[in-house]
Amino acid sequence: MRERSNWAPRARTGKGPVLAILGALGNEDASDLEVHQVVAIFNRYDTLRRTLDKAQDHASAAIAALAALPDSEMKTILAEVVDHSVGRAS
Repeated sequence: MRERSNWAPRARTGKGPVLAILGALGNEDASDLEVHQVVAIFNRYDTLRRTLDKAQDHASAAIAALAALPDSEMKTILAEVVDHSVGRAS
């Protein structure tokens, strides 16, 4: 079973920052103020760093899973794709 997101329970309660985020994300009519509020919320909760840390954790797990495979060109390519994907975001 997949781990539930920390945001899901708060989203259902309709409290605080979640409403601002849900109201602005994907809303092409969101005002500049709404967008700035969402950016401020993301900054307040260090969302970018936490997301990058989580991505690095997943990348490390993917590389570790590849270790069980025999060495091959495809294994090398897959590892490089993982490293490149996470490296781009940093």
